[in-house]
Amino acid sequence: MARTRPWQGAVYVRHAVPDSSGKFAVNDPREPIMDTLRTDGTGNGSVVLPIGNYLLLDQDRVADTRYMALLRDHSMPAMYT
Repeated sequence: MARTRPWQGAVYVRHAVPDSSGKFAVNDPREPIMDTLRTDGTGNGSVVLPIGNYLLLDQDRVADTRYMALLRDHSMPAMYT
């Protein structure tokens, strides 16, 4: 069985506006990226930010490119989708 590994690489920080429950926020690709941090092989990284709510995003979630590709790839109904 494969072992899980900590995230290693770039993590993008975007300001978030939580919903009424305070637990969820929508990732809006039009919002600017505030900062980027790099994690090491143990998954540790740091960045100093003002007090607030933030989303931590990987490369696929920074822009809506991946989302649009999925919509395009699965726009036609098929048995396997």
